[in-house]
Amino acid sequence: MQGKTTVIFLGYFENLERVSPLIGRICAKLKCAPIIVSSNFDAQSLATHSDSKIIYFNDLLSKQDYEFMDRNVLNLIQNWYSGLKPVEGVSEYRGIQFGSLIDERADAFFASAIRNLEIVLKIIEGFKPYRIILIGQKNNFRDLSMFIKENLNT
Repeated sequence: MQGKTTVIFLGYFENLERVSPLIGRICAKLKCAPIIVSSNFDAQSLATHSDSKIIYFNDLLSKQDYEFMDRNVLNLIQNWYSGLKPVEGVSEYRGIQFGSLIDERADAFFASAIRNLEIVLKIIEGFKPYRIILIGQKNNFRDLSMFIKENLNT
């Protein structure tokens, strides 16, 4: 794998010591020092090789990127349910639309998904990696790996 950049995109972990052995095994198997993009601000301990590089995802995203993402999330979730045909037990219950009840969760879901995609796009643009390894918990990355493989040639 010499000469081919590998980036590990690490989702947030409350306890980085749990993921450290996995990153060590990945580095040993690849025989390389990857670039580690992390949302944890204490991720320096994960630099298992002296030439591993830790980058915090906030360093990849500009104020304009955050504004763009916020605008798109707002446009995406704003009254998304208003076009649904009211069906008792499916889209509403006793006249209460389910959409309005899950607005907050939809906001968090789409904000996370769009942020992760934007970070991957910045990784590809900035590092032109041969491989991106996504490490997360609780479906942090959902279908992002399939999207990357099918649409971004990585």
